[in-house]
Amino acid sequence: MPDGTLAGSVLTMDRAVRNMRDLVDTPVNDALVMASSNPASIIGESDVRGTIEVGKAADTVVMDSDLNVTATMVGGRVVYQSGAL
Repeated sequence: MPDGTLAGSVLTMDRAVRNMRDLVDTPVNDALVMASSNPASIIGESDVRGTIEVGKAADTVVMDSDLNVTATMVGGRVVYQSGAL
C-alpha cells in the first residue's frame, strides 16, 4: 500500500492455479508458469528458481491431478507430505 502497509490475501497458490484453470480457462501449464517462472523473473530470481533445471534451487511443489498439493520440497528436502503421496 502507499503507506508501506503490506496487503495480503488468503488465496493460496494452488487455489490461484486452479482459479486460472477453472475460471479463466487457462491451460494448466500456463497457469503453473504464472505461479512459478513469472514471479521468479519479476523478483530477479529466475537464475536460481522458477523452473526445474540443473543448478537451480530444488524448491518444488508436487500436485495431484486435481492440483492439490501432495508434497513440498525446499532445497531438495521434503518439508510437507500429505497422506495421498
